Amino acid sequence: MTNDSEPFQRNEHADRPGVVGAKWWQDGLAEVDPIARRSALKGLIWGAVGLTVVGSLIGSAFASSSDSSKTESDADDFRTDTHPAIEMQKTYGWNFGAAAEKLVFDGRSLQAFDRSALDNLVTDLAPTLSAHYPFFVSSLLQSPPALRKTVPPGDPDTFTPLKDVLVPIFTPAMDVAYRRGRSLATLFDSRHPNVSTIAVIVDLPGPEAVAFAAGAASALDPVILFDNWPHPHGVVPAHLTLAACAYYQPLFARTKSLMPKNAPPLFVLDRARLAPYSDDAKQFDNRYVARVPSVAQLAKLGISRVLYVTPTDADLELDDLNDDFVYTVHQGSPVKLVATSSFAGVGTALKNSDSTRDAGADTGAVYFYGSGPETHEWFWNDYPWSTPYVAKGGKPPIEVPFFRSGKDYVPVARPGPFSTGASSGSITPPRPPTFGLVPVVVAAATGVILGAKMSRSGSWTRSSSWGGG
Repeated sequence: MTNDSEPFQRNEHADRPGVVGAKWWQDGLAEVDPIARRSALKGLIWGAVGLTVVGSLIGSAFASSSDSSKTESDADDFRTDTHPAIEMQKTYGWNFGAAAEKLVFDGRSLQAFDRSALDNLVTDLAPTLSAHYPFFVSSLLQSPPALRKTVPPGDPDTFTPLKDVLVPIFTPAMDVAYRRGRSLATLFDSRHPNVSTIAVIVDLPGPEAVAFAAGAASALDPVILFDNWPHPHGVVPAHLTLAACAYYQPLFARTKSLMPKNAPPLFVLDRARLAPYSDDAKQFDNRYVARVPSVAQLAKLGISRVLYVTPTDADLELDDLNDDFVYTVHQGSPVKLVATSSFAGVGTALKNSDSTRDAGADTGAVYFYGSGPETHEWFWNDYPWSTPYVAKGGKPPIEVPFFRSGKDYVPVARPGPFSTGASSGSITPPRPPTFGLVPVVVAAATGVILGAKMSRSGSWTRSSSWGGG
């Protein structure tokens, strides 16, 4: 033990280069035999080298063991699983994994908007006829008022429901789609026999599909088939489809009282539902497949024909409908295609685009099948499932002057991620194993979902609070 009270005293001073050490060390060496001293020095040197090597090996082994243990332990702390996107949103909120991100609404409408009416969106856009209600897919319409059930670790304590950020939109493309829907409705009114035996499927980009359905709602019963929720990074821009629903909600509600009791169903699809998806770090997989009725279900409704509405003649059915259509034809029910581009506008372009909110006060362009009113009823010559209406003393319709391939369309089986390619179609088409799923981080010890993988920022570590410590 040293005596800290005694001052330090230097016994020797060495100012020559290379001379180091304390006097007691130098004195001790001077008192021993030179040969023995040399041997002792060699032994000390080799001993030091040995200790250094051993120390290095032990240190490396310890570091390796420590790193391995840390890696294994870290890997054991949490793992990545996949879960259905919509289920994660229903539990953790519509913006799961992107709580700080905002939605962008192109074509925002300036019309007065009653936000509280969004609570009635499901009711106002539900099918009018009870026979069609079982096929109604209301997932998207349920999202505005939904609250999250659980707060993911790291997410804000406060949560903003979708209805508080949703705004209606109205675009020129929606205006055109609405008018084309109205044009089709005039071909399905009571002046045309047998139209109740025809099911119509409209497959357009979401906002345009909604607008088309709103225009056709005077003669056909819209049946929404939107099976996803919006998300800030959603690969399907479902928030725009929902915004279009909000815009037309008052019109849908008003037309219910005018719906004919034998109105055929108009199944409404978002053509973006199978949008390309490749990066789970930047994209949220809110895709879904069309859930259209089978040919047997349609037969129970007295329907034996299907009219498929696409943007152009070149736009065939998406892969998730191929098996359905091929199977329907194989069972003896025809499926035909009509392009919305076959409906042309005549008249002055709409100056106040938002006036279509009042279906009866529309003074803009009127659309007809073909090039004008003289070709409009030719539709039933191209699709001979009903007969053209000719007013007393009027002239029969003339043929549409441009080429139309949709009237000759027959679905052809093709293999793909969503279709079997079987010549007779299938009622159980395939689905990619990861379709509509999102990767989530799960605590390995408890199985608790910590959050979306895309939101992982290093906060899920040993020191985080998710472990309960």
